[in-house]
Amino acid sequence: MRINIKNYLAALICCISTTAFSQSSNIGSVLEAEISKRFFKKLDASLSAEWRQREDLKEVDRFAFGGDLSYRFNQYIKVGASYNYIRFNHDKKGWEERHRYMGYLTGSYKYNRLKFSLRERFQSTYRVGVKETAKRANPKFILRSKFEIDYNIRKSPFEPFIAAEMYNTLNDPRKDYIDRLRYEAGTLYKLNKKNSLSVSYRYTDYAIPEEGDIEHCICIGYNFKL
Repeated sequence: MRINIKNYLAALICCISTTAFSQSSNIGSVLEAEISKRFFKKLDASLSAEWRQREDLKEVDRFAFGGDLSYRFNQYIKVGASYNYIRFNHDKKGWEERHRYMGYLTGSYKYNRLKFSLRERFQSTYRVGVKETAKRANPKFILRSKFEIDYNIRKSPFEPFIAAEMYNTLNDPRKDYIDRLRYEAGTLYKLNKKNSLSVSYRYTDYAIPEEGDIEHCICIGYNFKL
């Protein structure tokens, strides 16, 4: 049976959109484009751009540009570092500049057509023009732990996945805690050897909800490999 890519993606977007709108009136979206290149078989570099919307897609949440460099020691272990420049639209203070630095370690294991991976990422975000207080750290340190399962469908360009991620604060002046839990489900679609698309639905549970938080989000990404 031949799968029609346009009909499949349209059905998937419709499904996740219906699920999100049925649960919350604050719907967000993430549009991302990435260019990546592999060097020396084990070293990967990429550049990316991201655009986010919130409040039922009526308001811009942020846009960001960044770069990533990673090295794979073997089929199980990979390390990397990245930087993102972020322009965030604060719901009360307006546009704000942020600089985000990250370092991560990823372990993965393949069993038949399943791939299991666990990523530990240290994240430091500096907010330009924001002072530290007894209740607020700047930069803010976060440890992000993400577990993901991917399934490689035989003779198919589709690769569905599910993931769960936990954000742990590391330098909150009051007390460190689990800042948020994020769950995601979607699929990767390989157009050819160099081009791929991804579509997913993401739900985020915030420990301390704030105005402008995006709980339900539709994510669409594009990747081009040089």
